[in-house]
Amino acid sequence: MPFPATVTLRAVRSGLWSGCPDQVLSHASPEVVLGRSPETDVRDTRCSRQHGRYCFEVLFNRRTSTQRSSQSATGSQKRLASTSTNTATSDSAAKRPKQSTSVALDALGRTTTYLRLHGFQLPLRPGWHCYQDSVLCKLFGGAPPTTNARVAAFDFDGCLVHTSVANRDPKAWSLRVPEVPRVLQECHAAGYQIAIITNESLARFKKREPIEMNLVKKTTRLDEFCSRLDMPLVVGLAVVWENWLFSARFSQYSAHQAAWPYELPKPNDQYRKPDAGMWRMLRQLNACEPDLSDSFYVGDAAGRPRDHSDSDKAFAQRVGLRFLTESEFFPQGLAALPSSTAP
Repeated sequence: MPFPATVTLRAVRSGLWSGCPDQVLSHASPEVVLGRSPETDVRDTRCSRQHGRYCFEVLFNRRTSTQRSSQSATGSQKRLASTSTNTATSDSAAKRPKQSTSVALDALGRTTTYLRLHGFQLPLRPGWHCYQDSVLCKLFGGAPPTTNARVAAFDFDGCLVHTSVANRDPKAWSLRVPEVPRVLQECHAAGYQIAIITNESLARFKKREPIEMNLVKKTTRLDEFCSRLDMPLVVGLAVVWENWLFSARFSQYSAHQAAWPYELPKPNDQYRKPDAGMWRMLRQLNACEPDLSDSFYVGDAAGRPRDHSDSDKAFAQRVGLRFLTESEFFPQGLAALPSSTAP
């Protein structure tokens, strides 16, 4: 890493940072402090002081990055400190291990391992990440297959599995048809990237307990379902709820919104179906552009007389994907596709 190098510091645990000045690294001052301090100009108390010290050294074409992080506690709590050192050489790039989930998600930018909603900070199950406080995502089976140009995307509830909104048990789900795992395996073997794109209305709850209960219920069901499939796949779960009446009612009181204790629901969240935000997120994760003419989306919200909405069909139309209902695609699988798109 040649000196001087300029890095920009930000309060990664808070959205209230006031703007951090650039810090210049040099041989005379190779250490940078992250956290709430006069150097970083971070004033939000939710960001700890001296959150991390980063020291860079250049020696014989070798870059060594040492992170020392410490957190001070009040009262009789002890001071905790941890030190980790990672050394990478240019001739060992070919021997790097398989890309981890956290590294693969770096393509999205900043993600968190918690959901922030209505002033609550809710921890997520292992492997889940929150993007833009609107969509939860998780990669199963390692990093997504970025070389796949075609995508087979599915809704979850009512399409892949049967679930009950009234049943609070996270394990209360069943396959919609027994052939679901076999069909998904066939899609993966045919070169499709498997993606689950689904909605969940968590913002309709205003207390922590029901939000946390429904969050755990949905993510647990997705974890258990995906664990049955021995294949890499991507899951996107939009959690922001549209409430047009609520948003319109309080938008006229913009002068008083700052005193309102809850976050106002977004009237049209870009990551919630039928909007195409989750598809754009999937494109960010992939190194290649998906072939829309050779990809498809399967869902149960098609605007039929007994359907709760047409959000799945509208999502596919907005993205430009071929749309099939759950009864059209299962149990036939890829045989249900027209001959022009079938492998």
